[in-house]
Amino acid sequence: MTTLVTLPGLDGSPYLQGALPHALQQLPGMGDVEHRCLYYPPHQRMGYLELARWAAPQLPQDWPFVLLGESFGGPLALVLAGCGRGEAAMQPSP
Repeated sequence: MTTLVTLPGLDGSPYLQGALPHALQQLPGMGDVEHRCLYYPPHQRMGYLELARWAAPQLPQDWPFVLLGESFGGPLALVLAGCGRGEAAMQPSP
């Protein structure tokens, strides 16, 4: 089974929480996709690296999984994907 992990925009867009997973289930071969939406901590101000540190432990431990970021979540998905599950994002920059 493949897991789709969605990272919403700053407003926590409901599209990634409801309409998209429902639409994907209607496509041939997509019935076995599990959906997980990460919600950002509401009362904390964090940049992309801090959010990557927060999000990395919440990613699926098994493969395969897909990261999909909308708006603000797009660069966060790239940081997580480019850092191999966020480990490199946890290292201080030189």
